[in-house]
Amino acid sequence: MPPKALELGLACFCLPLCSHQFGKKLFFRRFLLELFPVQRSWLWAAFGGLATAAAFAAFHYSYMYPSTFVLLGVLGLIFAWVRIRSGTLWAPILLHAVAAVTGLLLNLLR
Repeated sequence: MPPKALELGLACFCLPLCSHQFGKKLFFRRFLLELFPVQRSWLWAAFGGLATAAAFAAFHYSYMYPSTFVLLGVLGLIFAWVRIRSGTLWAPILLHAVAAVTGLLLNLLR
């Protein structure tokens, strides 16, 4: 089995069962982002980042406010940029965890 097919299968299995941080990052930042040759040029990196950010925002369809989708799209773009620049999944996983905790804390404070 090719490594990408194995990773896609793992992402599809991990997404509902494992921590959503790891499963989503594996799917969006490893499998989907690598469909684009992001290391070739900044244009491919921008296109791949925008495409995966849009998919990331669309994945969160349960939110009802349009502003939430815009925020999720911006966060998805930041996560993609961090993944491309760092070359590792751990940086966007940590950043996503920080964003989730920040959101929870802000929700508790209002």
